[in-house]
Amino acid sequence: HATEEISDQFGRLPNELENLIKVLKLRIIFSALGVKSLTILKNKTNIVFSEEFIEQKREIIESLVQLITRSPNKYQLSQDYKFSCLNSKPNESGNFFQQAKDIADSINPC
Repeated sequence: HATEEISDQFGRLPNELENLIKVLKLRIIFSALGVKSLTILKNKTNIVFSEEFIEQKREIIESLVQLITRSPNKYQLSQDYKFSCLNSKPNESGNFFQQAKDIADSINPC
C-alpha cells in the first residue's frame, strides 16, 4: 500500500493525512455504487444515491432492502434514495472509515 511505503520512508503520517487518505478511499468505493454524497455524523451516516445509477443497478436497491428488512430500526431509505444508518455508538475520527466501508460492503452487489 502507498500509505505503508510513505510511512516507511518518512515516519508516521499525521492524523489529518491519514483521514484524507481514508476519505479518498471512501470516494472511490462509493462512486462505484452511484453515491452522490456521503455524510458521517456523530450518530448517523447518510448516503444519497444517484437516481439514474440506482435505476440501472436494481441489485443495489435489493441489497438496501435486505439490510433494512434485517435491521429496520438501524437502516432507513427515503423515496429520494437517501439511505440512513443510525449508529448505536457515536462515530469517532478513527472508526468512520470502517463503518462506512462496512456499509459499502453490505450493499455492493459483487
